[in-house]
Amino acid sequence: MKVLVDALCLQMISFLRHTFAPMINAVKIVRLVMTVFLLAILLVSYAYLPLTIDTNLDTPRLGRDHFFYGAMGLFLVLNLITYFLRFFVDRINAPQYSRVAVHALAPVLYFAMTLLIGFLALLNNASATEVEPADFFYLNYLSSFVLIAWFVVFLFVSIRKV
Repeated sequence: MKVLVDALCLQMISFLRHTFAPMINAVKIVRLVMTVFLLAILLVSYAYLPLTIDTNLDTPRLGRDHFFYGAMGLFLVLNLITYFLRFFVDRINAPQYSRVAVHALAPVLYFAMTLLIGFLALLNNASATEVEPADFFYLNYLSSFVLIAWFVVFLFVSIRKV
């Protein structure tokens, strides 16, 4: 019986090692989908935003052009940072699941950014729509939760060194 269990464990480890490349490919597809979704939300929010945007901070109102180009700049910076992280992790021969977790950072950041942009757009278009922005305040917490969840998963797979 012990030989059978050992053989099954070896088969499972072998299977997991061979599923690494498809997982990276799946993360690449998710990154592409999230990039398109982020850009679509950003363009739609730009089209429907008023000329000035209230961020509900103690700062002056923000122009929608500044908001759009600032969000695009943030997207570009996040894209460059995640690219260099992926490049570095691929070069140092990190454990497989740690590499997958680092590759998954970009879609997670894009998702969080999409939620925040969508909430700000909804907050500033409350008068044009019949939707209450307070009903969607959970999007702020959801974006933080997604980032924390990614960090916990990354720590777990890094500590376990799978």
